[in-house]
Amino acid sequence: MIKLKYLIVFGGALALPVALPAADIKGLTAGTLQTASMTIKKGETTLTISGTMNAADFSYLQDNFNNLQRLDLSEVTIVGYSGPRLPYTGLTTSAAGTLPSYSLTGLTTLKEVSLPANLTAIGKGALSGTGITSITIPSGVKEIGAYAFLRCGSLETVNIPAGVTGIGERAFAYCDNLTSVNIEDNSRLTVIPEGLFEASGLKSLRLKSLAECTEIGPWALAECNGLMTLVLPDATRNIGEAALLGDRAIQTLSLPANVDYLGDHAMANMTELSTLNVKDLANIPDLGENVWRNVNQRDVLLITPDELTSEFEEAAQWKDFRIVSESNYESSTENVISSANNLKLKIHREGDRLLAESDMALGRVSIYDVSGHLVAGANTPHHNIMFNTSGWSNGIYLIVCEAGVAKVRI
Repeated sequence: MIKLKYLIVFGGALALPVALPAADIKGLTAGTLQTASMTIKKGETTLTISGTMNAADFSYLQDNFNNLQRLDLSEVTIVGYSGPRLPYTGLTTSAAGTLPSYSLTGLTTLKEVSLPANLTAIGKGALSGTGITSITIPSGVKEIGAYAFLRCGSLETVNIPAGVTGIGERAFAYCDNLTSVNIEDNSRLTVIPEGLFEASGLKSLRLKSLAECTEIGPWALAECNGLMTLVLPDATRNIGEAALLGDRAIQTLSLPANVDYLGDHAMANMTELSTLNVKDLANIPDLGENVWRNVNQRDVLLITPDELTSEFEEAAQWKDFRIVSESNYESSTENVISSANNLKLKIHREGDRLLAESDMALGRVSIYDVSGHLVAGANTPHHNIMFNTSGWSNGIYLIVCEAGVAKVRI
């Protein structure tokens, strides 16, 4: 059954519509979308479908509904397809329960999609290049294919459910406006795949929920220029080639205890990095080539385990940092405070922005939490500096610089 909804005019006056022009296709049988939609305008902007669909239906939809803004598939069951090569997608087979590969690719006007509630997988490139602003991935989804959301330039928020066991490469890469990603507690996802969030708009990413994730793949978070806060999974062992390359907004980063390898250019061009905390490491990780290329390591504080400090001071690439042992670092805070406590430092907060300013140049600015751990830092020749506090825990923080010391509550 097809139900069409349009604007209604009474006596020449335009009645306010309840919804935009829309079409409903109810009780669809897989493979019959072309026939079922014959009475629907091809320029329709809203479409709701219930029933069964297969890859052939998606191929027809992609070709004939180029103006779609809203697509509701929540009551659809996707069945398998095996047959002639389909136009646009090139598929000859597609599994049941899977949003077919490239099924909605390039529908740039598509802003909203409600996926089938019983979906188990999202195929390769299925939603790449669409105009969606957010996506709710059904809880039963286990696989997200490579390039699934590649270049979704309007995508802002994503929630990845706990049941996901695999994600393909660059699934969310080049999503310029993707600022919020929530990954539910997950003990199955073991790898952050190659280029997963490459060149995305992420501001903060916390991966503690990935209890068994041991690898940050090559280019996984490269060129995330706005990324300021990154918390790696505790189980991380391998940080791949160029994994964090160009993440220039990150000022402070801690390596989990089990990290044993950093690949070529893994942290190259992280030009704002001021503190690298490795105090939890049991051993000095092996390194690829030019891990910190274009990073002025002499200006970066490397906090090392007491028992490994001398080894870090002799290790290639590591020795180029400004190295301090954990115990010396912890005891130095009070000395810095006592030498600066007679100087003037003003602190202002505006939302997530923390502004420090003084009548004199600030020099080295360090921000500590109540346990004495450095959470942010920078060098500046100016009289003021701004820090973004989004992602910081609530509590008291201590700001220390050449101009003085101040406390602030976040």
